[in-house]
Order: sequence, then C-alpha cells, then structure tokens
Amino acid sequence: MFPASHSRLPLAGLVLVAAAAIFCAEKMPVDPLWPVAGLVLAAPFLLWRPCSLPILLFVATSFFTLHLFNHEVSPGKLLSIALGSGTHPVRAAGIVISEPEEKGSHRGVTRSGFKVRLDTIAIEGAPQPGGARVLVNWAGVPPSYGDRVEFSGEAQNIPGPRNPGQMDFAGYSQRLGIYSEIRVRYAADASMLSRGHGNPVMVWAGIARRWMQQKLSLDLEDAPEASGLVEGMVLGMKDQTPEETREWFRRSGTLHLFVVNGLHIGMFALIARFLIRPFGVGTRRAVFVIVPVLVFYTVVTGLNPGSIRATIMAGILLAGELFERKAFSFNTLAAAAFAILLWDTNELFMPGFQFSFGVVFAIILLAGRFQRFFSRFGKPDAFLPRVLWNPVQVAQFHGSRHLAALLALSLAAWIGSTPFTAGYFHMISPGAVAANMVVVPMAFAVLMQGILALLTGIFSNGTASLFNNANWAVAHLILNAVRLFAEIPGGCAYVEMPRLHPPVCEVTVFDFMNGGGIHLRMEHRDWLVDTGSRIEYETVLRPFLRMRGVNRLDGMIVTRGSAANIGGAVAALKEFQPAVVVDSPVRDRSATHAGLFSALEAARMGKGIYERGDLLPLSPGITARVLFPPAGLQARVLDDKAMVLQIQSRGARLLLMSGAGYLTEQWLLENEPGLKSDILIKSHHSSDLSGTPDFLEAVHPAVVICGESGFPGSAGLSEAWVRDVAARGIVLFRQDATGAVRVEVSGEGFTVRSFLGGQVFQK
Repeated sequence: MFPASHSRLPLAGLVLVAAAAIFCAEKMPVDPLWPVAGLVLAAPFLLWRPCSLPILLFVATSFFTLHLFNHEVSPGKLLSIALGSGTHPVRAAGIVISEPEEKGSHRGVTRSGFKVRLDTIAIEGAPQPGGARVLVNWAGVPPSYGDRVEFSGEAQNIPGPRNPGQMDFAGYSQRLGIYSEIRVRYAADASMLSRGHGNPVMVWAGIARRWMQQKLSLDLEDAPEASGLVEGMVLGMKDQTPEETREWFRRSGTLHLFVVNGLHIGMFALIARFLIRPFGVGTRRAVFVIVPVLVFYTVVTGLNPGSIRATIMAGILLAGELFERKAFSFNTLAAAAFAILLWDTNELFMPGFQFSFGVVFAIILLAGRFQRFFSRFGKPDAFLPRVLWNPVQVAQFHGSRHLAALLALSLAAWIGSTPFTAGYFHMISPGAVAANMVVVPMAFAVLMQGILALLTGIFSNGTASLFNNANWAVAHLILNAVRLFAEIPGGCAYVEMPRLHPPVCEVTVFDFMNGGGIHLRMEHRDWLVDTGSRIEYETVLRPFLRMRGVNRLDGMIVTRGSAANIGGAVAALKEFQPAVVVDSPVRDRSATHAGLFSALEAARMGKGIYERGDLLPLSPGITARVLFPPAGLQARVLDDKAMVLQIQSRGARLLLMSGAGYLTEQWLLENEPGLKSDILIKSHHSSDLSGTPDFLEAVHPAVVICGESGFPGSAGLSEAWVRDVAARGIVLFRQDATGAVRVEVSGEGFTVRSFLGGQVFQK
C-alpha cells in the first residue's frame, strides 16, 4: 500500500497530512457540504483501487471536513452567531455537565460556575436550536453534576482579551466547543427541575474522587501545604496548592507535576505493573489489567485533555506488547497522535497536545543517545572483565547507569519542551534539568505512597495515615528542593522573541477597569507607571511583563495611592524587584499605599520622592518631568493628588495625566507653560470633569488615549466631549473600544496602535 521507503513509518505520513488538513480548515473555512461530497465520490474509487496517493487525499479530506464540523458548524458556534455582539436576555434549560466551582458571594448570595449542555434556549423570546454547551454563572445554592436546571439570565459571547499578554480564555473555551456564557443575577431566576441525567460513570468518578481526597488528607489536617501538594500530585488538584508554591514549581520547571499528564500516567502504569507482579501476571496479560486501571485513573482525575492524551498514547504503546512489537517508536507515537486528532481535531491547536508529543518525540530521538554517552563515564576499566569487578565497582556501574538514564531522560524532555515553554510561556529554565532529576523520583514516591494510602484506606484509616505521614515528609523534601531550584540565579529566565528594529521608546497603556497601568520600555530599560488592581496585575500585567522578557524592573512609579492603581504594587515589588520606586511627597489615607510603604520597609528598600520640577531619568536621552503635585499640596480626593508626568523623547512628547481632573488641570494651566505634548494619556477622574477645552487647547495633542471608568454608575465618556475632541482634529483612542493602546516612538515620529479594532495613527 505504501512505498517501501515508508514501510517502517506508515502512520507518520498520515498524521502529517491530517495535521495539514486541519490547519487548512482552520485558516480557510468553506461550506462543509463540498468536502463531504468529495468524500462520497472518492470512496468507491478508493475501495476499487487502494494506493498511497488516494489514501492520503482521502485522509486529508476527511480531517478537513471533520474540523469544519468540530469548529465551524458546532452548536456552540451557531449559538454565538445568534447572540452576536452585546448582551441579551435569555430563558434556557439544560443539564449540568461539570462539577460547580464556587466563585465567592456577593451581597450574601453564593455564586458558582459550571458548564451546561442546553436542551432549549430562547434569545429575547425567540427559540434557538439546543445542543450548545455554555458557561453559567449561577446565583444561589449550586446544582450538582447531572441535574437538569432551568434559568433566566443575560447571555453574551465570552469576551476575548483586551490587553496583550492576557490569557485568551475565549479562544481556549472555543476549542472545547464553548462560545457563550450566561449570567443568572438572582437566585429566584433559577430552579432545579430533576436529578440523575449525568453520565453514571462521571457521577461515580466524582464520588470516588471526593473519597480519595478525604483518604489522602487523613492525619494531615494541620499541614494544608503538604496535603495540598499530595492531592495535587496524585489527583491533579492544583487548586489545593497556594499560588506562591505553584510559582516555585513554575520557575523550577516542575509545574507539570500538578497536571495529570504523560508523566503521571507512565508512573501509574509502572506502579500498577509492580503491584500485580506478585500475582504471577505475565507481561502480555498485564496489558489487560494496566489499560483499564489507567482509564479508571483518567476518569477519576477529571478526564482532563492531558490525561486523555496520555492514556491513549499509553494504551497504544502497551498494545505493542500484545503483538511483540517495539512499543516506543515514532510509528507508535504517530498512531497515538492520529487517534487523538480523530477524537478531537481541535487538539492540534492545544498547547498540551504540542507539549506532549514534542517531549515524547525528543525522548524517543535523543534519550537513548544521551544515555549511551553518559553511561561511559561510570563504567569501570574497560579492559577489566566484568567477572573481576568488586562490589564497589558493581555498585558504581549500576548507580551510574541509573543516573545516566535519569539525566538522559530529563535532558531530552527539557530539549523537547523548551520551544513550547519559550513560545507559550516566554520562559527558559535550564535549571529544570537538574530539578526534574531530583524532584521526579520524589514525585514517584508520593504517587506510590498515595496509591498505597488509598488501597489500605479501604480497610484501615490508621494504615492509610501512616502512608500519608510518610508522604508529608516527602512533600516537605519536594517543597524545599523546588524552592531551592527556583531561587538559583540563572535557573529560570523570561525571554522575548527578538525584534529586528525596536523603537526608541515604547509605551503600552493597559485597558484596566477602574485604575491605570502603563509599561515603558526604552533601550532595554523597563518601567511601570502604576500596576492596576491586584487581580489586573495577576491576570494582565504580570503575564505581559513575562511575555516581554522582563525579569527585573528598572523602576516603578506610583501616581496615586488607590487600590485600583497600585493594588498589584506589593506583588510587583516582590516578583520584579524594581531598582527604584518613585512616589510623590503628598500623603493620603489609602491602606493600599500604606501597605506598599510597609513592603518597602520589610524589603529594606527606599523610595525616590519626586515633586513638581524634578527630572526623572528613564534611560539615556529620555526623561520624565514631574509637573504635579507641588510640595505642600492639600487635597481631599486621591485623584486630585495624582502625579502628572511629561515624558520627553526623541520624536514625541507624552503627557501622562493619570486620573487627574478639573482642579489639577486648572492648576497646570495657571502654573505650567510647557504643557504642549504630542500624545495625551488620561483616565476618568472618579467624580470630576477632565479634558476641558482650555486644557486641550494648551496641550494641543495629536492623539488622546482615554481610559473609561468601570465604576458602577459612572457617566462614561460624554458624546459632546468626544465630538469636541474630533472637531479639534485630535485622534481619540477610547479604550472601551480599543482595549490596550501601544505607542511606538522612533527618532522621526511615532505610531499609535490599538489592541482591538485595528485603529492606527502615524506621524
């Protein structure tokens, strides 16, 4: 069927063709009826005369068509088209298909989130086809998996990111077939109709998972960090582990231990083989025991895509034992990829799929070669016959062989994963090679003892507690080791894709809900002007800085002390260690501002106090001039104390007004003759006018970048003000429409680009 040159890897070509077809369907969607018609016409010819080229064409057309149906004409996509833009009132009913997750409470009402497969839905009274899966933000007592619920609420398509570096949750959800979300405002708008409509296997898996969690935490109630680590490694429950601990694992390159993936499945298979060996189960018959055990483990740990991929891959690898074929080969890897893409074509675009197969490919290609190379250094004298080796030489040989295998596996896996960690997470962690050599064997011990705790917990809680206490000791060893590797200088670094012609000065104005945040980059120097709130720092600003390859900040400027502006300042201080923190001499009553002072004191860092007239050197040739506040300013509102800066660079002047309003603008008009700037960056004052005609006349900007307040009840941008700005010939970037805005200043001029909508201004 295939040419002789391809006889050893018949599935590799099929996988490459399938991947190419899926990619083409993603980029060039067409009416799926055309490829279906092609399949119907091609099938008889293929049956009549099978050969390589028609088979490849048939596979390409099949996967092209399959992806069109998975991604372009799925029920979720059709519902998103019906919803369009904006928010719409809906009435819907469906079945809960995921375990509810608590999202806190608001005004005494508990809120939770879960997925629902809709049976019926009406948008503004107009019925729509059912079958779509949606996210539901629920008010009141949450239902359980498998409950049929009815509810009214507001539906919208899941919004995409509004800032660079922000996670594209909408894109991720769409790969899972979910495009829309419904918010139920009040508990009275929702009701549970009936129970027991879920998959019985998933119901049982949820019960089993809760039982396992309870057994794994026996006698560890007073050690939540160790208990969370054990539950995370055994059951993949990473939410049980504090964010600071996960950051240690992330920086040391061992965060994969919290995701049930190929490593977990492989270790679980080895443990299962070890446990059934005393019962005389042979290698071939063991396959019929191990594969069901792996399926059970995958179901109990939540059927996440990584574990499903790994189980399919392991099942195909183990199946090679039945036919006495070499299991670990490129052809077997291709078979696993083919099966997974057949199950869901969207997997091709998931980082987990690319990680898994990239790492396994590198292990198959490189691990054996590395092991043979490293093994040479541990062998006794090559001219000494093995029968003459003394016990020390025998121990040396076997120890070095196992060490070489571990080093080879860790190095090959690191090489295979590095392109993806750099591409997706903008991180390179050379220390991960050594960290995994130390931590993975301990993780194997945690998994082994966890399984023994679960097995013995069926009969004796006391015996299970013994294994849990042993795991407590190993968990603390892991935590100490991971923290050590995470703090090794040079063990981890964030990197940015190189740019051929970077601008002289680059300013990114983030679209934050209520506060502000700006990143300045000038000749490889990085400054922050405010950080936004704590959640905006964690979800937007920190990922952005990592994407830009920032490991340390050259400085952080505090313009006003509100939680909306500097809620993330303490975390930024700890994680990016700015060389200087710039503040004004004006005092306020902000608890957030006081918390920043305490953090500076604890870190034994001072701060630079700047007031009107001071020059702040940002980089050679670029300075920030402080225009406001003057010394001794008395004001009641935080926005009236905001620091105003004018950045002077070759090619442009930028005026950063923060949240300043009418009083500040009037003071500047009376006291500052040099207001003229090319770009005005401002956000709404919390309670006052801003951007007055006299002030715009004095600044005379070519561009205004204006953030909108997200506070409930805020008036938003006045249409009269927007028309006045346009009448003056000023280009307005209003961030409710543009999202984040990037300014690139060259020696001759500047360019302003919006993150959303494609708005561009160049001068």
